[in-house]
Amino acid sequence: MPRCSKCKTKKDLSEFYKNRTQSKGYSSRCKECSKADQRNLYKDNPERRKTRAKAWKLRYAEDLKVKRRANRKAIYMSESARKYSTTVEAIKELLEITNCQICDAEIIFGHQKSHYRPNIDHCHKTQKIRGVLCGHCNNLLGRAKDSVSILEQAAEYLRKFNGSS
Repeated sequence: MPRCSKCKTKKDLSEFYKNRTQSKGYSSRCKECSKADQRNLYKDNPERRKTRAKAWKLRYAEDLKVKRRANRKAIYMSESARKYSTTVEAIKELLEITNCQICDAEIIFGHQKSHYRPNIDHCHKTQKIRGVLCGHCNNLLGRAKDSVSILEQAAEYLRKFNGSS
């Protein structure tokens, strides 16, 4: 049984981290002592932790941004497939639509402004997918409670007052 170089107690090999740089293939300190050292290192010097975290973020910022963007779409597609009881392929095919099916505005996945991102339109009663809309048109249908009569009344209202201030 190996002995920890810090606490000097003999422990089972499973109590030591693997370390290929050591001759025996394991760290000279036990897991408990290694964890305590790391906690104390940052506890005694919180500024070091902040500067190291900041440096790491700067070094890998672009990579993280790319990974997040790629992952965001995959997560959105799998969650949507589960939500609407369909396949990821069906959602992927649906998201290939590049314009809103009501106002024909361009929709782009990952756009900074949420109203320009694709919104999967569905019937709230049956959960069946109807198409892809921009955020504005999706809100329009939602606020009208998917009611054709409300939308017709709104259109009539606009016709009545069209051109007047």
